[in-house]
Amino acid sequence: MAAATVHDTSLFRDTFGTQEIRECFSERSYVSKLIEAECALAQAEEDQGVIPSGTAKVIRENSDVSKIDWSSLAKRAEVVGYPILGLVEQMASWVPHQQDILASQLQIKNGIAIVERHLDQTISTLESMSSKYRDTPMTGRTHLQHALPITFGYKCGVWLSGLRRHAERLQQIKERCLLVQFGGAAGTLASLGSSDDGIRVRKRLAAILGLKDPVITWHVARDTIAEVVNFFALIGGSLGKIALDLMIMSSNELNEVAEPFVPHRGASSTMPQKRNPISSEIILAQSKILRAQAGLVLDAMVSDFERASGPWHLEWAALPVAFISVVGSLYQANFALSGLQVNSGAMKTNLESTRGLIVAEAGMMKLAEFIGRQEAHEVVYVPIIPRNANPLIQNSFLKCDGQRPVCLPCVRGGRSAECVYDTEPAETRNQALKRKHDAADEDNSNYHKLINLLRSSSADDANDIVQRLRRGARVDELVQHVETGNLLLELCFKPQTQFRHSSGNFLNVPDLLRTANNPYATSLVCTIKFDSPSSTTPVLPTSEARALYDAPYSTARMVSSILDDCRPSQWTTVSSNDDLLREILRCYFTSVYVFLPFFHKDYFLHDLKRGSQRFCSPLLVNSVLAAGCRACSRLPDRHQFWNPSLLQYKFLAEARRLRELCADQSSITRIQADMVLHLEHGMNGQDKIGWSLCIAAVASAHEMGLFDNLPPGISHAQKTVRTMTAWALFAWQALQSYHQEKPPLITLPPTEELPSATNAFGEIWVKYSAADRPVPLHFSQTFVALAEFRSTLNDIANILYPLQSSKRRMTIVEASSFHLRLQEWYRRLPDHLNPYNLIFPAHFHLHMHYWLVTKALFEPIEDNTCESTLDTSEIKPKEIVAHARTCLQTLIRLYYTSHGDEAYELFTVLLAQYISFSALNSRNTPLSDTDGSFREINNADVLICAYILRGQARMAYLSDAVLLILEKHAPAELNSRMSSLIGRSEEADRLAMVPPVQIEWPIYIGTMDRDKRRLRNLFKAITETSLDNEEDDESLIDEVE
Repeated sequence: MAAATVHDTSLFRDTFGTQEIRECFSERSYVSKLIEAECALAQAEEDQGVIPSGTAKVIRENSDVSKIDWSSLAKRAEVVGYPILGLVEQMASWVPHQQDILASQLQIKNGIAIVERHLDQTISTLESMSSKYRDTPMTGRTHLQHALPITFGYKCGVWLSGLRRHAERLQQIKERCLLVQFGGAAGTLASLGSSDDGIRVRKRLAAILGLKDPVITWHVARDTIAEVVNFFALIGGSLGKIALDLMIMSSNELNEVAEPFVPHRGASSTMPQKRNPISSEIILAQSKILRAQAGLVLDAMVSDFERASGPWHLEWAALPVAFISVVGSLYQANFALSGLQVNSGAMKTNLESTRGLIVAEAGMMKLAEFIGRQEAHEVVYVPIIPRNANPLIQNSFLKCDGQRPVCLPCVRGGRSAECVYDTEPAETRNQALKRKHDAADEDNSNYHKLINLLRSSSADDANDIVQRLRRGARVDELVQHVETGNLLLELCFKPQTQFRHSSGNFLNVPDLLRTANNPYATSLVCTIKFDSPSSTTPVLPTSEARALYDAPYSTARMVSSILDDCRPSQWTTVSSNDDLLREILRCYFTSVYVFLPFFHKDYFLHDLKRGSQRFCSPLLVNSVLAAGCRACSRLPDRHQFWNPSLLQYKFLAEARRLRELCADQSSITRIQADMVLHLEHGMNGQDKIGWSLCIAAVASAHEMGLFDNLPPGISHAQKTVRTMTAWALFAWQALQSYHQEKPPLITLPPTEELPSATNAFGEIWVKYSAADRPVPLHFSQTFVALAEFRSTLNDIANILYPLQSSKRRMTIVEASSFHLRLQEWYRRLPDHLNPYNLIFPAHFHLHMHYWLVTKALFEPIEDNTCESTLDTSEIKPKEIVAHARTCLQTLIRLYYTSHGDEAYELFTVLLAQYISFSALNSRNTPLSDTDGSFREINNADVLICAYILRGQARMAYLSDAVLLILEKHAPAELNSRMSSLIGRSEEADRLAMVPPVQIEWPIYIGTMDRDKRRLRNLFKAITETSLDNEEDDESLIDEVE
C-alpha cells in the first residue's frame, strides 16, 4: 500500500508522530479491536444467558486477526461501505449492529493512555525548567514590545500551568468519555427482547472492555468523541503558544534560546549558518492540524434522528489524525524543552537594552504614592515623549559610517536630525561603556535617594519636592538641594539584623573542644561566630550568604507564589482568615516540614489551590494547620494544647472528626495525616495515642501496596508522591522505633529507590530581610539524606529491640558494621550538608543526630575489650564515644549561637535532653572532678540545653515536661544557676496546669531500666512527689534510679 500523508510516509511520519501511536491506530490494530469488541460482546451475552454457553469460546477460537484475509476484507468493505460485514463473514459471530462495533472506544482508550504519558513527561520537564530558571531575568513582552521584567522560570511556569490544567481535564475525560457503545439498530436494544437483558449485557460488556456504562445509548449524541478531539486541540493550542515563543526568542535579534543542537538539524541547503527551530515549526503546524480535526468532529455531531445518515463518518478521518498529531506535538515539545539551550546572557542584554525604561512602571507606581497615579504617569511619561516621537533617537537599523556630526546615510536620506553616537570622538567602545555604566549608577543612586526623601519627608516637604519636579527640576540637582537645605532630619537605614543571644558568657567553643579531628571547630559558622576577624576570615560575597550567618533562621520567611494564591479557609471550618492560615502554613513548612516531611509540599499546595483532592484533603489540611500553629509566633499560648479556645485545639479537634469519618478508607492523604497527627500528639505528651496512628498508617500503606513496586501506568505526579510518602512513613516509624526503644513496624525499606535528581521532591525558598533574593534550603537532597540515615536507624532498632524479646546488647562486631555504614553516609553528604557549610537548623539536627546515634552505638561496650577480633581490632569504642561527645558539644553551641530558642524546632527537644543528661552523667566521672574546664563545659551543656528546652516549652508541652525532669536531676548549685538564667515559674503551678503525661519516650538517664526511664513514669514520680510534698529531692532520685 502506498503511503501518501505526513502521518504514514517514511519521510515525515516520525516528524509528525511516533511509532507507538501509529500502531495504535493502524489498520491491523483497528481490525484487532473490532474482533476484541465482538468477542467481548459474545462473552457478555453468554454471561447474561442471551446466547448458549460455550458460544463465546467458539467465536474467540475463530477470531484470530492473523488469519484475516485482508484482500477479501478490503474488497467487501469497498462494496458494503463498512468493514464489519466482511469481517463477520470470516468469523463466527452473534452480530450486533455495525455501528456498535465500528465506533469501538478501545482505540481511543489506548490512545489516551499514550497521550497521558507524553503529557506527564512534558509537564515534568517544565516543572524542572520553571524551578531551574526561576531567578533568570529576562524581558516580559506585550504587543512584541518591552513591558516589564520577568524571569524565564516565570515564563516556563505560565506554560506549565496550562498543561497542568490539561492533565486535570484528561482525568475528567477518562471518567466521562470512555463509554461503551452498544444499542442495536435504533439504540433501544430491542433485539435482545423486552426484558432488561440488553441493559445487563451492555453493563457486562463495559466491565469486560474496561469502559464506562452510559446511562443511555449515545449513538447519535457524539459529544464524547468531539470532546476528546477538541481537548487535543486545546493541548495543541498550548503547545503552539510555547512553540511560537521559542521561535521568536531563537531569532538572531533576540538569541535568547535555541533548540537542542543535533548536527544538520534545521540546516539550510544553501545557507550553512542557518539553524532553524524545527520542533517549534512542527508543533505550530500540528496545532493548526488539530484545530481542523476539532471542526470535523463538531460537524459530525450534527446527526439526524436515531441513527445518523452519515456525518459520523468524519470521525474515521479525524480521530487517527488527532491522536497522531497530539502525540507528535508532545514528543517534539518534550524534545525541544528538555534540551533547550538558554542564553541567560542575551536575556540580560535584551533586558537592559531600554536603559531602564522597562522599570518605568515601578517608578511611576512608587511616585504615585505621593502625588497620585495620573500625575505620576505624566511625570514619568513626559521625558520619554521625545524618544517615542522621533524614531531617529531610538536604536537605528541603518548602517552608520561613523562620520560626524551627521553620517552619510542620514545625509543621503535627507534626515535633518543629528546622529546619536555611542562613543565620544576620542573615546573607545570600552571607555564609553564604563562612562555610561558610571552615569547609570549615579542616576540610579539619585532616584533611590529621591524615593527615600519622599518616603521619609513630612507632607509639606514631600509636596515641595514634587512641585519642583513638575516645574522641571533635575533629579540630581533636586536631591542635592534637599540634602544641603536640611529638609530631612533623619535618613532611613536598614535595621541591624545580626543575632545577639543573651545566655551569658558560658556560650563559647573552648579549646578543649577544638580538637584536630573536630570538623565543626573549623566550620564556616564557627569561624564567623567565635573566631576573631583576621585576614583568613572568609568573606561572604552576597547579601544572601551574609544574611544566613547574621540573622537566626526564625527571621526568614518562606517565599511561595502558589501559597500566596491559596485559600486554605475553603478546606476548614475553623477559620476564614486566609492571611493567618497562609502564615501558619508558611511556618509549618519552614520549621516542622524541613526535618520531618510527611508529604510532597508542591503537589499538596497545587491541589490546595485548585480544590483538588488528589494530593490534598480536609483531613490533611486541618492536621497540618494544627501542627503549624505551634510554629506561628502570631498565636498565643502555643503550648496549651488542652485549651479549647485556641486555634491549635480547634484544628486538632476538626482533624480528629474528619479522621473518624474516613477511618475505614485507605488513601495517601490519610496516611500522611496520620503521621502529622502522630507527631502532634507526641508533642502534647500523648504518644500512646500517636503510636496507634502510626500503626494505622503502616497498615494502610501495606493495604495500598505503598512499599511495593509502583503500579504500571501511573502519572509522574502519582509516582513521585507515592515514593515520597512511602519513604517518609518508613523513615518516621524508624525514628520512632529507635528512640522509643520498640521493634520497628517495617523491617525493609520501600522497593522503589530514592531518586537521584537534586530537585525530585521539590524545594523550599526562604527570604531574609537583609538579603536581596530568596535562598533555597536544598530540601530534596536533605530529604534523601534523612531517609538514608533513618534506614540505618531502622536496622539498628531491628537488632536492639527484636519482636517478642527484651532489649539485647549489641556486639562490637555489629556496632562496627553499623558504624562503617554511618561513616559512608556521612562521607557522601552533599556539599550544603557537609560540616563546613552547615547553617540551617535542619543541618544541625542532622549532624547532631548522627553523632548521637554513633555515641549510643558504642557507649554500652565502651569499657568492653574482650570482644575484639581481627576485624574489629582497630575499633576503639572509648575514642569514638569521646569524639562523638566533642562533636555534639560543639554543635549545640554553634546551633544556639546561630538560632537561639525563639523558633519552633521540635527535634531539639530530643537532642537537648540527650546532651544535657549526657553532661550530667559526665559530671560524675573522675575527669570532671579533677579538671575544672571539663566540668565547666558539662555545666555549659546543661545550661544551653535548658535554654533550648525553655524556648521550646513556649510551643510544646513535651519540652516543659523534659525540663522538669532535667531540673530534678541537676545538682543543687547547677539547678540554682539554671533557674536564675531561664526564669522558671514555680514547679507546682506548672504541674497543676496540665493533664498527665501519656508518652512512652524514654529519657537518657544513665543505665536506668527502660521502663523506669519512660517519660510518663518519671513525670508521674515528680508529680506525686511535688503534690504530696512529703519527700525531698533525694528520695525522688532514689525512687527513679
